[in-house]
Amino acid sequence: MTELNLDYNKIIKVEIEDFIRYKNLLRLRLGFNQIKSVENGSFVTIPNVREIHLDNNRLKKVPPGLSSLRYLQVVFLHGNKISSVGVNDFCPSRPGIKKNLYTGISLFANPVKYWDIQPATFRCVSGRRGVQLGNFRNSQLPADFQKPNTCELPLSDPSLPETDIYSPQRPSRSTVQYDDVVLRMISF
Repeated sequence: MTELNLDYNKIIKVEIEDFIRYKNLLRLRLGFNQIKSVENGSFVTIPNVREIHLDNNRLKKVPPGLSSLRYLQVVFLHGNKISSVGVNDFCPSRPGIKKNLYTGISLFANPVKYWDIQPATFRCVSGRRGVQLGNFRNSQLPADFQKPNTCELPLSDPSLPETDIYSPQRPSRSTVQYDDVVLRMISF
């Protein structure tokens, strides 16, 4: 089995033994659950995974162990309760370790403040459009920040087609230069 789709279940926790028998997984879908925590080492048994969907859950932090997954290229974490992102959450901390570059990391619709994220956090992302951030609420903005034309994305609506959200050709995307990384903000 190369793909496991567990979207729209009532999963509340991911534990180490959950994926032991799925060593050949390339895509793991755990979106739209109620996951609050991912136990450290839970993804070690699926070393070849390329895509992990943990969107629309209740995670408060980036799941541990993502940086050790050599082939991981896409991580959907939008629509959670992630309030901070560590500099080594996605990329290996030791320079000699080989890892495929990410083509997509989605963190929008989380309470994380993009200006608090270190640019080196995304040092293993392949391109300018690889990171998606944006969740502007007035209480999170600095006083001198000019708010762009944005709105909340109704991520809990399962009728919203996924291709509309992630399409790089969608004209309503805007970018902001943040040191060496360009962050995408969703605006309508």
